[in-house]
Amino acid sequence: MAMGSQYRNQKPGVGRVAPAATLLLLLGVLTVGGIDARALPGVDGYHERVRNAIDAIPYRIGPWVGVDMETPPAAVRLLKPNRIVQRQYRDTTTGRTFQLLAVHCADMRDMQGHYPPVCYPAHGWEHDRPMVTTSFELGGQRYPARSYQFYRVIQGSEQQMAVFNFFVLPDGQIVADMETLRRVATRRAASQLGAAQFQLVGGETLSEAERRELIEEFIRAIQPAIRTVAEGVEHDQ
Repeated sequence: MAMGSQYRNQKPGVGRVAPAATLLLLLGVLTVGGIDARALPGVDGYHERVRNAIDAIPYRIGPWVGVDMETPPAAVRLLKPNRIVQRQYRDTTTGRTFQLLAVHCADMRDMQGHYPPVCYPAHGWEHDRPMVTTSFELGGQRYPARSYQFYRVIQGSEQQMAVFNFFVLPDGQIVADMETLRRVATRRAASQLGAAQFQLVGGETLSEAERRELIEEFIRAIQPAIRTVAEGVEHDQ
């Protein structure tokens, strides 16, 4: 993004604003334009707890054994993550594989360019099926999520991929859509605390019952990380 492009065609004389007016303009940018110089109390401690919780996601989940994968540098540059884990799990009994992505951005606005309808097509995956709004159970309550189906053809062979995706916000919300994330990101407190995104990505074709069982098993395993993100800074108050 060309952040400075809005100034290239600036007319002569615009820079010669009276000092008082310049100060008021600067304060307006800092407090209204989405960049706030005032750090919220407890932010650093909260971000550290989130890092620790994501790092603590177990490598063994039921019959699944995980191996860390390298995160593409382009994704790291885009997300500027507070913590990111990308891990492939293999079922030791069947040989099937599944991937987990858990990423927390210290500024939730950095999340906006990295979610399934954007990032997978950018890497050659296509989707001709509509997105499905679904849900998952956590602590006796159901929360929204979205399921996406992608495919690509390589050397005449079609590959399929299913992505189960949701976001966790520091005010306790769990949401499935980027629109809600954008609205929350306009609030100073939420933007500074960040947001997390969790994806479960499967390459094999599973029955609906098998997919549901797998999702529930993984949700139970990552529950501490979800709850840590959702509690915000209340833990320190």
